[in-house]
Amino acid sequence: GFDDWKHAAIRVGEHEHAPKHTQTMLAWYIRRQEAGQIDTSLEIQIKLKQQYWQSVLNCVVYVLKFLAECGLAFCGEDKPVGPPCNGNYLSILDLLSQLDPVLSDYLARFGNAKSGTPSCLSSTICEELIRLIGKKLRSTIIQEVHVAKYSSISIDSILDQSHTDQLTITVRLVGQSGAPVEQFLTFIPITNSSGKNLAKIIWNYCQKNNIDFSNCISFFGILSGIYSSFSSSTCHWEILHQNLGKNKFVVKQLSGTRWSARYNAAKALKKGYGYMQN
Repeated sequence: GFDDWKHAAIRVGEHEHAPKHTQTMLAWYIRRQEAGQIDTSLEIQIKLKQQYWQSVLNCVVYVLKFLAECGLAFCGEDKPVGPPCNGNYLSILDLLSQLDPVLSDYLARFGNAKSGTPSCLSSTICEELIRLIGKKLRSTIIQEVHVAKYSSISIDSILDQSHTDQLTITVRLVGQSGAPVEQFLTFIPITNSSGKNLAKIIWNYCQKNNIDFSNCISFFGILSGIYSSFSSSTCHWEILHQNLGKNKFVVKQLSGTRWSARYNAAKALKKGYGYMQN
């Protein structure tokens, strides 16, 4: 027997690297591959079950992603599989089942299961999958914001079908390819649309998701900075006019009361950006 428990960790390590132990494990592995072992058939059944459920889950996730990308509705008037008015989600799965024997078998078994039966076709599981996919996608977008460092946030509010005022938050940044990217982040229900409350909501959301608010750049703040840079010096202003020439849009000053001034400032930047770089 073994009684050197004081140095058990050392002795176990020596045993694992001993030639006799290595030969024994190699012989066991070869025998397992050739003749199998007691639970070999059980392992095969477990692997087949895993492949079955992974195949079903892949089909469900692909359908959810397709509907989300196309902006199509998920649910219909009826929940059972088969009727023409059961919604895009079940209809597309029913269509794919004609080409996929695994999905066809799954729909035959769980297509019209009774209440309380776990199924990927139920609205509860569907909403849970949507929530998990959305959570993963949101974390990926936030990671892109961290990599890009500088970004801008825009908000808007809209009433949904339940007459709840939803605040939408989108972020705009420069992707790794160098092209501008605009991504939707979240909906937040609101009851107070005052500027102070909206600012508080955005601040709390940025803090919750570790987004450095000091790196969020305002587009109109950039326009104001460009105008200040040129107008603060007569020399700079003269150089700008020389590069723009005649019939060109010079940078405009923003106005706190006239929204048309913001349009004119953005238009001047778009038309004369290449000349400003020179």
